[in-house]
Amino acid sequence: LRSRGWESGDIGFRVSGRATAGGALLLVAFYATYVLLYYGLWAAGLLGGWGVVAVKNTASPAVLVLFVLVNSAFEEFFVTGYLVEAWRPGGASMAISVSAAVRLLYHTYQGPLTLAGILPMGLIFGAVYWRWRNTWPLIDAHTILNFIYFAQA
Repeated sequence: LRSRGWESGDIGFRVSGRATAGGALLLVAFYATYVLLYYGLWAAGLLGGWGVVAVKNTASPAVLVLFVLVNSAFEEFFVTGYLVEAWRPGGASMAISVSAAVRLLYHTYQGPLTLAGILPMGLIFGAVYWRWRNTWPLIDAHTILNFIYFAQA
């Protein structure tokens, strides 16, 4: 990024109590959206036997914690912070859509239900970043979500 003229302050990252609370609220808003979409698709008969890709956690707790922290931070710095800022000249709709599309593409291995979970996550997280210009609430929410996901695996 430095070779392209980017500086560390170009992608917002400000840790604060307010931003941490915002991340927790963001997680609740995203999860509520996911539940509504999932059960809406189920009620409409559109799931057609699609299942969620099962993940079996065989990593040690230390490796799992390290993975969750690195993965959550990297995804939000790159997929949200960097892409939204890089596409900002195209406006909010373009920047948020590109960010959400990239997030969706690299989660397609999870199957068709990715549309009900990852796409809304990308749109919501992109919109929150656009408004606040801070990746910390996104990293906070993503980290909690990943810990919940892997605790169930």
